[in-house]
Amino acid sequence: MSTEAKVGRPTKYRPWMCDRVIALMAQGASKHEALADLGIWEDTFWRWRKIHPEFSEAVKIGTELSRMWWEREGRTALRDKSFNHGLWYMNMKNRFGWTDRVENTNNAPTSISVHFVQASVPTPTTRAVTGMDPTVRALVEAIGPPTDDDGHDAGG
Repeated sequence: MSTEAKVGRPTKYRPWMCDRVIALMAQGASKHEALADLGIWEDTFWRWRKIHPEFSEAVKIGTELSRMWWEREGRTALRDKSFNHGLWYMNMKNRFGWTDRVENTNNAPTSISVHFVQASVPTPTTRAVTGMDPTVRALVEAIGPPTDDDGHDAGG
């Protein structure tokens, strides 16, 4: 057994950071805004996602809440003439991978098969929800599991 001390700085990671990430992203913040708020570099952010499952889950929940916030902003501003629709659209394309179209440049015959899939928001585990700030927990619980058009649980 080695008696050598561990090399390197102690981690800055703290469990409360999960709540902070969710709270920021629920207001539309990006991952980069969240990591800047936490005072960490991008490589640290990705490493924490790999080694702290609760942090990874918080980022997944936060990403969906951020997308919902931005979609709501666009939806509620459809008739607002002062709303910058172009800027909003470019944000959605860059942040959430929206595309205008995909062109087929190979001139080969193409067949297309379309399958509709029910989208879902990641459902937080009990462990992740239990330690959350009460305001953030209420927000996450309000989302609830995904449902179909009739209000039935679509997850199973």
